[in-house]
Amino acid sequence: MNQFNKALQKASQNPKAVLVLAASWSDQLRFASVKSDTSGEFERVDDNQKGYNAVLTKIKKLQTMIDKSHKLIVFGAVPGAKNMKAPLDALLRPDYFSSVSQNVSSFPSKEGYGFEINKFFAAHLPELAGLYYLSPYDALCQNDNCYSLIDDKIIYSDGLHLSLDGSVLVIQYFEKKILEILQ
Repeated sequence: MNQFNKALQKASQNPKAVLVLAASWSDQLRFASVKSDTSGEFERVDDNQKGYNAVLTKIKKLQTMIDKSHKLIVFGAVPGAKNMKAPLDALLRPDYFSSVSQNVSSFPSKEGYGFEINKFFAAHLPELAGLYYLSPYDALCQNDNCYSLIDDKIIYSDGLHLSLDGSVLVIQYFEKKILEILQ
């Protein structure tokens, strides 16, 4: 039995369990293949409309495989930090300089990794019953800009992964919504 089937079995034993899907969606699409439901062959997809539709199809298929009592949370992609030099500079800068402004450590949200798939998810996933879509862009970006420093805290451990502070910030942002879903 593969890991996926083991996970489905565990979920069936826990009918009130909330299932969570989260990935570096764009990277997964660039480096992976998707098994075709029709041919059974693995097909290359990419970080584009074809890839997004393939993910959406698989999410819909997952919904048919789990009991209707399960809720499904899909987290969108984290807006990867384009400029990791600014947070490192903030750590190395002498105390007598003022702290780094958010303008130095920001980038347009459209340039963030995962922006396009998150836009696709936002347009298509809310239509699916029992599914909740949460976008880290909502927690980490404002006014069309995303930040690698927020309140003098480094948000990323590298270009794609959240630091502990970044993870806490995203969870705090969605805490109320997640607790509502769990009810």
